[in-house]
Amino acid sequence: MHAEFQSTRIDTMRLLFAAGEMQTSGEPFAQNFGGRDLAYFDRYYIPVDQYLVPATNGSSFFQTSPDLFGFSAAVESYEYSKYHVNMISHQTGAGVSMVNGPLVASLPGATPRDRLRSRVEKLLYAAGTDVAGYAHLDGGVPVSGNPLNDFGFPGLWPSLAPYRSFDPSMQPDTTAAHSCTSATGYGGVIFFGNNPVYAYECAYNSLNLPDRAAQIEPVIGPGILGFAAWKYALWGIDFTGRLHDSTANSVTAVAPSDLRFVGTPGNQVQAVEPPSAAPGVFLGSTPLEGMWGLLMVDEMDNAAAWLLSSLGTADGKTLSGFGSIAQAILYDYGSPLLWFPTSMAVTEDATLPYPGVASLAIADASSHAADLAALMLGHALFFAMTDARNAAVGQQLGETIAFAGSVFPSDDGLPDGESTRTTAPSA
Repeated sequence: MHAEFQSTRIDTMRLLFAAGEMQTSGEPFAQNFGGRDLAYFDRYYIPVDQYLVPATNGSSFFQTSPDLFGFSAAVESYEYSKYHVNMISHQTGAGVSMVNGPLVASLPGATPRDRLRSRVEKLLYAAGTDVAGYAHLDGGVPVSGNPLNDFGFPGLWPSLAPYRSFDPSMQPDTTAAHSCTSATGYGGVIFFGNNPVYAYECAYNSLNLPDRAAQIEPVIGPGILGFAAWKYALWGIDFTGRLHDSTANSVTAVAPSDLRFVGTPGNQVQAVEPPSAAPGVFLGSTPLEGMWGLLMVDEMDNAAAWLLSSLGTADGKTLSGFGSIAQAILYDYGSPLLWFPTSMAVTEDATLPYPGVASLAIADASSHAADLAALMLGHALFFAMTDARNAAVGQQLGETIAFAGSVFPSDDGLPDGESTRTTAPSA
């Protein structure tokens, strides 16, 4: 077998599909192919690619054996899929900026950038990313010319709709970080296992595309949005379904009377389980994963609203959409035809670093079954996150809190066209 590079560009739709498959198939594949026990893999153990079988004599020792296939399926496929989605969601800038989100546009603020700043800060508060020392918030007041901390977390670049392809060339800062926060001190290099943490993990400035205009292909489409929603929802369920305290330790139970205070700035909620938790409870498995998950949910929410309102066509020549959610729900075989063209070209304005959309034009008006399948896959899982009747997903403690109204508007989940967006999310 011979393999060689044909292109180093990212095909976004295919990458997101592959990343979803890597996340959902890797661990089951490792378990079912040879009966491996996932607990016997350790991503921090050096050397890598080892299967660590506990000793049978009751000692703390274990036997090691190289297992490239098992480690790749059980550990690396899962971890790499996270890199892929974070890169596209909020690191590189290879998409339409979230300043163009229709739900962001409904928020108060003098400029689109101001509105997005206030929204991102709310999400970082809810995840406790500021309490943990990763985010440094200024209350949404614009800081002119401050590229290091625009949205509270350095280099964060929330994306509304990923572009069809991009050149991923960048210059990540591989300086070993002494601390990702000011709270943990600066005495020595941080290690995950024996691996040092690099500066690009603590701030994303060096992960932004260095020549963005030249590296992106500014074309969007429903298939890309669908697989993005699928991958975002897969991680969003994992990231936002759990809770942590102010010192980033896991929280599994909170008193019912305290649920409405979880994730609010300055909260001192005391967890029921574990009772030893530090005061203050926030959304997410950790402060960073909570930040990632809430951002992805907000991106999905805005993208879905944009898709329905603006990214359809009735004639294959001009873009249009549904006037309301109720109108979209009532669309059936007797309705005037409306479909989602497979690709639309985006012309950005000159606003930096978060351009506005100056215009949209249909590049290919055809409708593809793969696009529709991607949309259904992604948004079915997104709905599962928000559905309080769904025991496996929507009833996870973090999800019930996130979609109860303080972070994202609450809804009864019935297909009655009722809008949960009559008022902007509370600040």
